[in-house]
Amino acid sequence: MATNYVQPGVILTTANATGSTVASGGVLVVGGTIRVAINDIANGASGPAATEGVHSIPATHAEAWIDGLPLYWDQATSHLTATSTNNILAGVAAGAKVAGTEVASIKLHPGGSSTAATTA
Repeated sequence: MATNYVQPGVILTTANATGSTVASGGVLVVGGTIRVAINDIANGASGPAATEGVHSIPATHAEAWIDGLPLYWDQATSHLTATSTNNILAGVAAGAKVAGTEVASIKLHPGGSSTAATTA
């Protein structure tokens, strides 16, 4: 193992500066990526958050997706969307989604990028 190795990076300690508690399974925006809280993280506290893996999180109700479609996090609505404009690349659909569904599975993209201003 390299002498400068720190950790796998699948779960990272993440600060919550959202102004409220982020519940387990909630999304935190960090730079141009999203992370999913493993436990509840109080505002001003730090806790474990996933940077990879497949997670079920809120999705835009009216949209339908195919498996593998790139998905974005819309900070204004706090939902996944297939719309890239002004949203953060979050990952790819982990299965199809039918219109009318409130939650969808996403394979997180650990090296996302943003077309929108982001906050911690």
